[in-house]
Amino acid sequence: MKLDPPKFRRLIQVLLGAYWLLIFTLTHLPPKHLPHVNLWDKAEHLLAYGALGGLLFLALWAMRPNLVQIGIVALAIGMMYGAIDEWLQIPVGRDCDLQDWFADTTGVAIAVVCLTFLRSRMTAKQRGITI
Repeated sequence: MKLDPPKFRRLIQVLLGAYWLLIFTLTHLPPKHLPHVNLWDKAEHLLAYGALGGLLFLALWAMRPNLVQIGIVALAIGMMYGAIDEWLQIPVGRDCDLQDWFADTTGVAIAVVCLTFLRSRMTAKQRGITI
């Protein structure tokens, strides 16, 4: 089965948009309207932003496969969005927490580092280089 690049690109873009909308919605609900999850708050941030960072990286890779700085761009977008997201929670009665932003950034960074490594391995393999 061969992967159709335009269809894959579109799928990743749709997944990224839907996921981003989901986490934006969840992070802007007043605290009393949130479901209780038995997970440490910082782990929730790390996992949520790790998924966002991974989808961002894949979307950029699918749109601009030759862009060398995909990881830096994805990390910068994730860090900026995490800061904006924390700041925009204030009007709905939630805390703007620097520790949450650190967890957001760490999640994005982990995803970006892992996918950058995977990308470099795949690129090297296509060129016949052994890493």
